[in-house]
Amino acid sequence: MWRALKIAWRIAWGTVELAIVIYVLSAIQDRQTGLIVGVLGLIYATIRVMFLNQAHIFMLLANRLEQRFYELERLWDPQKQRPAPDPAMGRFYVDQSIAWVFLALVYLICLLQVFSKL
Repeated sequence: MWRALKIAWRIAWGTVELAIVIYVLSAIQDRQTGLIVGVLGLIYATIRVMFLNQAHIFMLLANRLEQRFYELERLWDPQKQRPAPDPAMGRFYVDQSIAWVFLALVYLICLLQVFSKL
């Protein structure tokens, strides 16, 4: 149940964030201001994409280290059984997918704003 609430919250927050971006960009009437705000939106989305990529790298690193530690434990005790796969990877990819969808929409809206103001 908590997982479903967390997913619903991520979707709701992404929708609110997207609505704010649309509202701000649609309220701007000046061509130069619209261009600047659109570029700032692209910079914001790029920073968030870099954060998501870094989180993905850390998750892969943690998973790989866990495998290496298991191999070391296996050398120490050959009877050691492999632990069950960690469900955190699946949850991580669901969260990342939701974030990527909303970031892609922000990118598209900001690109549309920039190219329409050129």
